[in-house]
Amino acid sequence: MVLDNAKRHQLYNDFQTYFVNQAYWIMLFNRPNIIAFKGTIGNFKPNVTQSGTEWNAFQWWVDPRDRRKH
Repeated sequence: MVLDNAKRHQLYNDFQTYFVNQAYWIMLFNRPNIIAFKGTIGNFKPNVTQSGTEWNAFQWWVDPRDRRKH
């Protein structure tokens, strides 16, 4: 038994790190998705959720000269 709070905190952190590293992670949902977009569209950010690729459409901009601003 350890009474020093700093030492207990470190022991708990070490245990949690060990526990997480030993766990197996199985994804319950995987949506394979291939996204292609034209280089003239700026601020396009793919999204892995079910919101789809238009989730930030209000932030997109178009440069017809294809300068590929990012």
